[in-house]
Amino acid sequence: MMPVGRGVSPFTAIRVDGGTPVVAPGSSVTASLIGEGIHTVAYYARDAAGNVNDGSDSNGKENAQPSAAVVRIDRTPPSVAFANSQDGREPETIRVKLADPLSGPSRSQGWIAVRRVGSGDRFEELPSQPSGDRLLAHWDSDAYPPGDYEFRAVGYDAAGNSASTTRRANGTKMILPNPLKGSTALVAHFVPPRNGRPLAYGGGTLFAGRLTSARGRPLASMPVRVVERFAQGAGMANRVSSATTQADGSFAVRLFPGPSREVSAVFDGTRTLTRATTRPRPLGVRTGIRMTASASSAEVGGRPLVFHGTVAAEPGALPPGGKSVQLQFRLPGVTWTEFRTIETDAHGRFRYAYRFSDDDSRGVRFEFRAYAPAQDAWPYEPWGSRPVAVRGR
Repeated sequence: MMPVGRGVSPFTAIRVDGGTPVVAPGSSVTASLIGEGIHTVAYYARDAAGNVNDGSDSNGKENAQPSAAVVRIDRTPPSVAFANSQDGREPETIRVKLADPLSGPSRSQGWIAVRRVGSGDRFEELPSQPSGDRLLAHWDSDAYPPGDYEFRAVGYDAAGNSASTTRRANGTKMILPNPLKGSTALVAHFVPPRNGRPLAYGGGTLFAGRLTSARGRPLASMPVRVVERFAQGAGMANRVSSATTQADGSFAVRLFPGPSREVSAVFDGTRTLTRATTRPRPLGVRTGIRMTASASSAEVGGRPLVFHGTVAAEPGALPPGGKSVQLQFRLPGVTWTEFRTIETDAHGRFRYAYRFSDDDSRGVRFEFRAYAPAQDAWPYEPWGSRPVAVRGR
């Protein structure tokens, strides 16, 4: 033990880059470090018993080295530059090189943006992510009209310093033409051609087409989607079918029964080929309607003739209050004339009793039919049932 009052004074010290230490009595000390660069900071202390870990031999064999830490002070923005060229395998990937010798590139900050050359618009940020010493973004060029586009990048270092650029590493402006990828052409049609003729209820048809480059070269083994967008009130979701192009670029999809719709083909593009879509082609589908009569002849003033029928529809397509149906008749050489409008029940069934009352009807052969007219949210084309013949007597 040391005699009271004769011990050494404890202190704490900091030494920067091997220079003169900053020493303060007691258990704490403060030093300022402001110079940019990489610094080694050693720190040690002496206790009341005289033990000190300053790396000297004052403690004999018990001496200890001071603890040390590396401190980086970075006030300089990082270097930011676009790659000198696009990768032909991934032309829509925008690459930016980041360099910062002190704190290093940020792992969480940075963005890339685009705008039309000469537009004066604000730059539109793209989905961007730092990746090591690079900043990457994907530009969906198919979503932009043709023209030239300029890019701007903002990069950060780990210290929070930032820098922006609109140039490549070689000093040229970062401008890309659109279409950036190889252009494609897509055509499609019904087989056989419909020419506006509606499809019979419950029937299907073939939808076929061809995918080529803009110069007409067939594009084989490419995925194509055929999208059917059904009319309002169809009670069913849009339908998507998949096909793969053949060696000559052709494809075909069988369209299954359903209500009226618009049909289009879509090629979603690849990393090197542009997206392509055909214009929607309407495919009308006739209303499925049929009607029968209780007899082939009817006595004037006698028992009524009863018409029975149904309107067919996909589940959920029938209006809640039923489908309107016009009952019509005609004489040979005369157009159809409506004599009654009725509503089906919730299942599409209808029934109507009709009495012949006019003496002029005796001996006359009438044709009757049920006709389904256009109606709000009715997803089928107007159509009539097969006529039934009834003779008055």
